[in-house]
Amino acid sequence: YQRTKDFEKLSFLYLITGNIEKLRKMLKIAEMRADKMSRFHNALYLGDVADRVALLQEVGQLPLAYMTAATFGLTEAAEAIGAQLAAAGLPLPSPLSHAPRLLYPPLP
Repeated sequence: YQRTKDFEKLSFLYLITGNIEKLRKMLKIAEMRADKMSRFHNALYLGDVADRVALLQEVGQLPLAYMTAATFGLTEAAEAIGAQLAAAGLPLPSPLSHAPRLLYPPLP
C-alpha cells in the first residue's frame, strides 16, 4: 500500500494491527496532503477529539464541531464555537449522549 500511495487502506491496516505510531504518521501525512477526509478518519481512528473539532471548524461544520466538543468535554472549544454559532444566529445543538466513549484502535 505504501508503494501505490493508497493511504486510506494503509491507515486501516495500521488501525487493525494496532500500530499507533504509524497511524499518527498517517495523520501528519494527511495534514501535509491537505486531505480533509483522510485527516478526519485518522483522527477518528486515534480517538483524537481535539483534532476532529479543529478540522470540523476548518471545513465550516460549526454545529457538528460544537456537538463533538460538548459531547467529549472540550468546554473551552465548545464555548468558543457556541459564540460563533450565536453570532451567526444559529441555535446550539445539544450533545447526543451523556456518557460518550472514545473510539480507540486495538492494541496488540
